[in-house]
Amino acid sequence: FKTGNPSMLGGASETFKTSLRPLLNDSLAFVLDLDAHRFAPLLGNSTTLQEQLAHLHSLLLAGALSFRPLPLHNFQDMLPDVDASLWLRAWQRLKEASVVEVLLANLLLWAVWILGHHLTFYRFV
Repeated sequence: FKTGNPSMLGGASETFKTSLRPLLNDSLAFVLDLDAHRFAPLLGNSTTLQEQLAHLHSLLLAGALSFRPLPLHNFQDMLPDVDASLWLRAWQRLKEASVVEVLLANLLLWAVWILGHHLTFYRFV
C-alpha cells in the first residue's frame, strides 16, 4: 500500500492517521501481511523504494524486512465501505468539506441551473 495520500481511505482515514501512520516513520510504502497480522515499512526515497519493490520476494525470503505487529484488531476497519451508497458517500464528503467547498458546490449547481434555464435551444432558433 502506498501511504502518500491517506485521504483516499475516505471516512476511515482517522483510524489510519491515529493507529498506523505514526508507526510508519514517514515511509512511502509498506508491506502488509494480513495472515501473520504484521506490517513492514519500506524506508527510503522513491528510487530505493522502486528497487525494494522490484526485489520484494527476495527481501521476504532473506528476512531483510523488519516486520512489526499490526496495532489494529481488524484491518478492514481502516478501509472504506465498498457497499456504501452514493448518498452515504456524498453525506460523508459533505461533513468533511470546508465552508468554502460547500459554497462553491452550491454556486456550481445554481450556475448550471441558471445557464440551462436561460440558454435553452429554443432561444437560438
